[in-house]
Amino acid sequence: MTFDNDQVPIHPVAQLLQQASATTGFTPAEIVALVDCELDTDHLLEYITAVMSNRMN
Repeated sequence: MTFDNDQVPIHPVAQLLQQASATTGFTPAEIVALVDCELDTDHLLEYITAVMSNRMN
């Protein structure tokens, strides 16, 4: 995952990763991998929903 440091300060990004981790149960590294993956948003959200509802591991 790459960010333009002029547009997105790193501290808020770290906070967002921690919040997403706490909400979903994914580790911050797993969230970064999901953001970097080739899935489009709809498929990515379907995957996350399936994992969170224990339909997929």
